[in-house]
Amino acid sequence: MRARLTATLCLMAIILTALTACNDDHEDVNELNKQTILIFMPWAGDLYSFFTENLDSIESAIVANQGLKNSRVMLFLSGSAQGSELSEIVYNANTRKCERNLVKSYTGADYTTVEGITDILNEVKNHAKALNYAMIIGCHGSGWTYKDAWQYYPYRSPRRNQANSLRAQDNGTSPEGIEKWMRTRFYGAWDNATFQTDVNVLAEGISNAGIKMQYILFDDCYMGNIETAYELRNVTNFIIASTSEVMAFGMPYHTMWDYLCTPTPNYASAVKEFHTFYQNYAPMGTPLHFGTLSAIDCREMDKVADIMKQINMSSQLDETLRDSIQRLDGFNPVLFYDFMDYVEHTCTDPLLLNKMKDEMSSLVKATASTDSLRIALGVIDGMRYLVPNTNCGITVSDPSTHPVANRAHGRTSWYQATH
Repeated sequence: MRARLTATLCLMAIILTALTACNDDHEDVNELNKQTILIFMPWAGDLYSFFTENLDSIESAIVANQGLKNSRVMLFLSGSAQGSELSEIVYNANTRKCERNLVKSYTGADYTTVEGITDILNEVKNHAKALNYAMIIGCHGSGWTYKDAWQYYPYRSPRRNQANSLRAQDNGTSPEGIEKWMRTRFYGAWDNATFQTDVNVLAEGISNAGIKMQYILFDDCYMGNIETAYELRNVTNFIIASTSEVMAFGMPYHTMWDYLCTPTPNYASAVKEFHTFYQNYAPMGTPLHFGTLSAIDCREMDKVADIMKQINMSSQLDETLRDSIQRLDGFNPVLFYDFMDYVEHTCTDPLLLNKMKDEMSSLVKATASTDSLRIALGVIDGMRYLVPNTNCGITVSDPSTHPVANRAHGRTSWYQATH
């Protein structure tokens, strides 16, 4: 009996020790930071002044809310072609202002590489650990396209003398004139591949950091396309992006911020605020009512790819119909087509077509567009505005005969999964 009692007491002691050890290692979820947002603004040349205005808008929203609730905000900003800083944006309740606390300085352009992106994200995790992460990316964008597929960026893009011509038309005014505000985020850093990043590199960098983003907001042109969403499906739940060009002003963060800076983002409201802003956007009294934005659920991409593969196995686009598919860009030839319009022009199986239509409501959670969209590329003479008949909220490059598509779209994960 005494031996049995001794054995029982020893067992209880072991259990209590184990429970105590577990309790010591256990983190109280309620005390953890709920969300960390990384604002990622790598070098984009002509957009730097707009980045600073975007940051002012974000910080004014934080001040209006009297701080950050259940969130922390990290900022990676390139102040020059070879110099960047990672900081944390914090709210000072005493001064009622935002401050930026430096975490790390960088030299070079490693932020365009897998290793560089992973290193930045690991610094973010170490400094501002959270239950959820999100990312806002501000720069120039060209969807899924690989930078090594361009002979020029973009192909047949306007040269700098055309930019000077625009300034001359602005009566010689400074960059603060209306010409500045008429630019889009595809205007500029297309002449130096050193500062460009491929989407698959971004995806691998995020994956290597062991993160899956709640969302990635692309404050860039042409990122709302099916190839991009498919490439990022394993590293983010949502992308918030435009099918077309984004005005150089970018996102109206002051009104969108409340719906983004929360562990439970309200994508429909964020898209609505974007649309409302651009319906009324008139810098210097000049109406510039151009903008489209979508919230795309990347978790649906495998289903979409499966349906698209079935369509491609059973149907083929009639080449005579290519020019009637809705374009959503200013490239020549077209590079980004409306996805559902392409499917409707291609699919000859009514059951598969209806299946894709049903899936689209799950894929594109929210989308909005002004009646007209700005085209500032200058690729097509005389084309400065686009009035689409349809815009489902996401584009595709499958039917494109653009040289970049011919060279590279077969390399995308989307193409390989659907053909």
